[in-house]
Amino acid sequence: MNKLKRKSRTIKYNAAWGLIASSMLIVFAENETLIQEYIPAWAYLIVIMINSGVGVYLRTITTEPVEPMRKKHD
Repeated sequence: MNKLKRKSRTIKYNAAWGLIASSMLIVFAENETLIQEYIPAWAYLIVIMINSGVGVYLRTITTEPVEPMRKKHD
């Protein structure tokens, strides 16, 4: 039996990061010079690496498939 999408930690994590990244782009676009004074460039790289690592970890502990988007027609 396949797991429901709403119970998938990987999907929830990726959706949350998608929202966070979108919000950050909007804020950075409007306040670029202000933010550069407080957050160094290497900090962005660390956040991206951590995000990627968590995503890979969640995929490695996945034990059951997620329900497909569409049912296959026989």
